[in-house]
Amino acid sequence: LLLIFIAFTIKANAQELNCRVMIQRPQLQGIDFSIFTNMEKEIMEYMNNRRWTDHTYLPEERIKCSITIVLQGLPQNDRFEGTCQVQVVRPVFNSTHETVIFNYKDNDFKFTYVPFQTIQYSENTYINNISSLLNFYALLILGYDYDTFSYEGGMPFFERARNTLNLAVASREPGWEASTGSDRNRSKYWLI
Repeated sequence: LLLIFIAFTIKANAQELNCRVMIQRPQLQGIDFSIFTNMEKEIMEYMNNRRWTDHTYLPEERIKCSITIVLQGLPQNDRFEGTCQVQVVRPVFNSTHETVIFNYKDNDFKFTYVPFQTIQYSENTYINNISSLLNFYALLILGYDYDTFSYEGGMPFFERARNTLNLAVASREPGWEASTGSDRNRSKYWLI
């Protein structure tokens, strides 16, 4: 009876994403290292501990993905600039191999991050750029994964990502609008 209860608890608590997060800062010197360790931990917890759907996932069913943020500038206190590489893999059916289903480099990954402050979540309100960026990519990860199971299976997640984009456009942060950013054809607007 105890084993059944433990198995049910593990199953009920399993979230959708198994996201590995890495923060690289090759050009940033003289900044307290703990800020980046905490940032990495906060982003990983935000992605992995949140329920993005109402579906139940077993721990081994969680979607394997990675986010690599390369910080290139710190123009103001708590304001970070860089790039972000998002990659999603899934197992090939009846195989031990994995294949990449989504691989994207965001060249306009700019956000404000206050060290040791929890990243707040809201899907229907723009709070700040870091939460909107993470929401957007979590929903894209889910959308691409669900698309591998059925035709347009990921559409509900792409629509939610579009809603995140529409809320973020008013923030005037780079990379959300069609005509802004350093790489205009690869903005989040064109991606969605």
